[in-house]
Amino acid sequence: MGGEILPKLSLGVSSYERGDFDFNQIYVRADKALYQAKLSGRNKICMYGENNDSAEILI
Repeated sequence: MGGEILPKLSLGVSSYERGDFDFNQIYVRADKALYQAKLSGRNKICMYGENNDSAEILI
């Protein structure tokens, strides 16, 4: 019993960009970044790029 618990975190980040009309646009970009973080081996933070249609790994 007394085993160690090691939490893992994958995080997708996006921000408001010119031309965003609603929250859903920001949410979709953050979701894409989260998916990329998980594909990159999990336990990563990715931010959706402002000028390209991809997510870049931050950590």
